[in-house]
Amino acid sequence: MNSKVDMGRMDIKYLFFKFATPAVISSIIMSLYTIIDGIFIGRGVGSVGLAAVNLAMPFIFFISAFSIMVTIGGGTFIGVSLGQKNKENANNAFSVSFFILVIFSILITIFTNLFLNKITLFLKADEITFEHLKNYLKILSYFSFAFSITYLLELSIRSQGYPIFAMIFTSTGAIFNIFLDYILVIKYNLGTYGAAWATGISQFIPFIVFFIFILSKKSIIKFKIPKFQKNMIIKIFYNGSSEFLSQISVGITTFLYNWVLIKNLGNIGVSAYSIISYISVFIISFIMGISSGIAPIISYNYGGKNIKRIKKLMKYAVITGFMIGIISLIVVLLFSEQITKLFITNNVELLKITSEANKVYSIGFVLMGFNIIASSFFTAITDAKTSILISSLRTLILFIINLLILPIIIGYWGLWLVVPITETFTFFYSTYKYKKFKLKYEN
Repeated sequence: MNSKVDMGRMDIKYLFFKFATPAVISSIIMSLYTIIDGIFIGRGVGSVGLAAVNLAMPFIFFISAFSIMVTIGGGTFIGVSLGQKNKENANNAFSVSFFILVIFSILITIFTNLFLNKITLFLKADEITFEHLKNYLKILSYFSFAFSITYLLELSIRSQGYPIFAMIFTSTGAIFNIFLDYILVIKYNLGTYGAAWATGISQFIPFIVFFIFILSKKSIIKFKIPKFQKNMIIKIFYNGSSEFLSQISVGITTFLYNWVLIKNLGNIGVSAYSIISYISVFIISFIMGISSGIAPIISYNYGGKNIKRIKKLMKYAVITGFMIGIISLIVVLLFSEQITKLFITNNVELLKITSEANKVYSIGFVLMGFNIIASSFFTAITDAKTSILISSLRTLILFIINLLILPIIIGYWGLWLVVPITETFTFFYSTYKYKKFKLKYEN
């Protein structure tokens, strides 16, 4: 480990802020890749562009799901190995994970371009959104390697005790994204095509910097010829399976949500959901930053059997998660219309639908933080089964049940109460499982 950061001995409160703060900032910045696209597309293209990008989300979530599964699964293996002082295992886990993501990225690029029209139609594009969606998917596919591998490189660097370094260069990419969005979408009027290029190029920047760092002498984790051990590969996929399920479930539920909205409200409903999703991504980025920031500390101390330190760390994380959820809800309730206006101009109907729906949808933020942190916690201690169940409840099983039933029972508002009710029921299970963990290590 970095001699300045000892995750097994240093004060837990200090470690929480040292790792969580830059991770939160990095996560927020990463969310800006999507949000800034939304703002520029909304203002430069309009509601049609917003609808097209939201239709692309299931495909993007599929790429993200596999990448995060390998990254979190490999990262957990790396963190535990470093906690056990086994650098050889950590290096091999990193190299195997990197190789898997390279192959995956190549296959995604080939597959997307071979079946681009079919994928676009499958995602429910109509004659209005078809070209916008097609262009967006095509360009993003060229940069799938950067999207897939950058997070692995970043997590590996943070696991070595360099969270601020990772944050700085993730921020650099986001700044370039803002600049390129303005140039390509607004100034040259390239629409969703320009937004896709801006996002891809800006993601390539941190990829290059992180890759060079791993090759440098400062990095403890090194590339090596990967040894494809069956048990390691199974653990990588298994430990990251809850995150895969969470992401792929979001893709599935977004697809179904779009279908239900088109059926009930048309493209304007998809546009409204697109804006709400952008806002939700920003809020969730705080929680994801906390959960990913503390994951290496949890894995390290779990490997070192320092359970008391883990409990104390989780206390800070959970309290912070609840505070973020409550503050976010209050902000949305007070400023929903003003926030919505960031994405649209001169569309009174869309403004009204989005502003009202967002106030109901945002109730889910209060309990969402604990559910996400709990799922990440169980992954970090290699209890993938519990993590998978928490993720599947909040992003798939309960979500789909509520999506299909609530609009029938409640009507229009049932569309927007899906998330709050889903997070509430998931919270009961997450709380039960975490209390059970604490009781197991009571003495």
